[in-house]
Amino acid sequence: MPLNLFLFGYPRLEQQGQTVPIKLRKGLALLAYLAMVGKPLSRDRLAELLWPEAPAGDGRACLRRTLHRLVRQLGDGMFITTPQTIALAPRIVASTDAVAFRELLERHGGRLSTKEALVALRHASSLYADDFLLGFHIPECQDFADWQDRVAEELRQAFGEALT
Repeated sequence: MPLNLFLFGYPRLEQQGQTVPIKLRKGLALLAYLAMVGKPLSRDRLAELLWPEAPAGDGRACLRRTLHRLVRQLGDGMFITTPQTIALAPRIVASTDAVAFRELLERHGGRLSTKEALVALRHASSLYADDFLLGFHIPECQDFADWQDRVAEELRQAFGEALT
């Protein structure tokens, strides 16, 4: 069953309108990062991002355990994995609010003269429920925090532009 990932405000997953509890903070961070990047990422990069204090081998082991726990909770097919990379499976994660917001603005933001573009901008603006990952922090992961702050600011500026 497809999942919806909400990244405006505190991150959450829903399936058929019901919240799917994810107790792993780094698991939520992994889902958010993979969804926003939208392409396969190196396991080494993800391990460095979420377990910066761990030696490389230990970080990859932590990543494997987190993936295993997420798959156990969410079901098979959530990720597309190779020995070197990980990506979210698009057929499992049906929508991500922040990704949809970004795509709507990129597709229609420059063509304000059409009614379709105005409808798309209104829809994009309605997706922006709150700041990106508001209230979500992983203190020991500075690179993740920097990425989170950068994306939050980009989306906040895009929201302001969409409103004008």
